[in-house]
Amino acid sequence: MLCDKIKPSRFRHRVTLQSESLVADGGGGGGAPVWSDQATIWADIQPISGREILHSQMLQGRVTPRIITRYRAGVTTAMRLAKGARLFNIRAVINMEERNRYLEIMCEEGAAT
Repeated sequence: MLCDKIKPSRFRHRVTLQSESLVADGGGGGGAPVWSDQATIWADIQPISGREILHSQMLQGRVTPRIITRYRAGVTTAMRLAKGARLFNIRAVINMEERNRYLEIMCEEGAAT
C-alpha cells in the first residue's frame, strides 16, 4: 500500500493553507478578494511538469507540482497553498487510498487563472 510507504521525513516544507473571501470595498456593493491563512502544515512538494504559456502578451512559466500532506478535512480547489512568495493554486485534492491519512494535492504554481 502506498500510504504505508510514506516516511515522515518527506514532510520537510512548511506551507500555509489559505482560503479566499470577499471584503466589501465600501462602494457600490462590490468587494475585493482577500486570502486568509487557515493552517500551517508540513508537506512534501514534488515538481511533476513545467511549461511556458503566453498570457497577456507575456511569456510565463508554469510548474505543476504534486504536494502531499497529512490528511486534513475541508481542503478544496477553492483554496491555495503558499510557501513564502510561492503560490500554489489547488486543482485537485485526492484522499490517498481513501484512508484519511494523506492528501495528494495537485497544484499549478504561478499566476492565478
